Amino acid sequence: MKRKICLFLALAVILSFTVCAGAIETPILPINPTVDATVKLVSDADSNVLAGTEVNFTTQISDVPKSSGIASAHFSYDYSDSLELDGGITLSGLPGWSVSDVTNTNGNLSFTISGPAVTSSFAVKFTFDVALNPTSRLSLTLDSVSLYDGNEKKVTANKTSSSCVFNVESVVPLFENIGASLRINNTPAIRFGMRVEKDTVYKKEFGSGNYSYSSSDNIKFGMLCIAKDTLSGELTVDTKGAHKELFKTPLIDNSGELVFVYEIDNLGSYLLEYVTRPYISFETESGDVVYFYGEAKTRNAEYVAKTELKSTTDTAKRELLNKFISE
Repeated sequence: MKRKICLFLALAVILSFTVCAGAIETPILPINPTVDATVKLVSDADSNVLAGTEVNFTTQISDVPKSSGIASAHFSYDYSDSLELDGGITLSGLPGWSVSDVTNTNGNLSFTISGPAVTSSFAVKFTFDVALNPTSRLSLTLDSVSLYDGNEKKVTANKTSSSCVFNVESVVPLFENIGASLRINNTPAIRFGMRVEKDTVYKKEFGSGNYSYSSSDNIKFGMLCIAKDTLSGELTVDTKGAHKELFKTPLIDNSGELVFVYEIDNLGSYLLEYVTRPYISFETESGDVVYFYGEAKTRNAEYVAKTELKSTTDTAKRELLNKFISE
């Protein structure tokens, strides 16, 4: 009888072990992988852009983790030296967020954005101006991005596109605002000058001879002018109340340059400040007109007179210049 009991106990132990072994071999449920945010840099530029125009860039962040969201991010971009940041950085899909710690030096732009945690896609936007004399190939690269959730834990950022590269076509010659001068004999006047370089782009359009205006020219030169106290915002061809002078005859025309002058006489006040800005209009093959702008400068007759007094010792000239200066 004792033998049967021992055999029964032995079988029971074996069966128990078999059941346990079966429990160990049961497949373990897989752990869901951590969801990573997707980051992509895009622009509205074609593969070729015109010098002097602007390019809009957008950094898109999608696949934001729904459980923790994103509460802050730091971006760093590298860009070509022929690009210049125009205006500020705007945020889309981020109510209550702000931009801080912006640095923009030596071809690097970096900043931090933060606010209430979001769980949906959002975007960061900014604009760069293309220089009038750029290198032929330009780029903006998202060098790094750091995303953090509401607990300041880092979220993995998968960059699907980190660079925007495009070629630049120079279609207008180099030009600049050369400031103002005075006509001090006869009727007093203030003159605002625009210098145009006879570079390869100019010669391709006009040849190497003297300049001759034609209404059919694809390239035209002009100057914008407005009293400073009536200007609101940036001075462009669309600015209400601005005078738009279209140049036809240069004051100077030699082998290397053109100088055009816009003149205001019968000055009512030598203290009245004018803002001037040279521009070039370019008509594309499709008939669209693109405007390229130079630097805007503010001058009045008294300021110019004081400047010229510093560089002349001619007694007669100094006497005439002093007439522009108020007591």
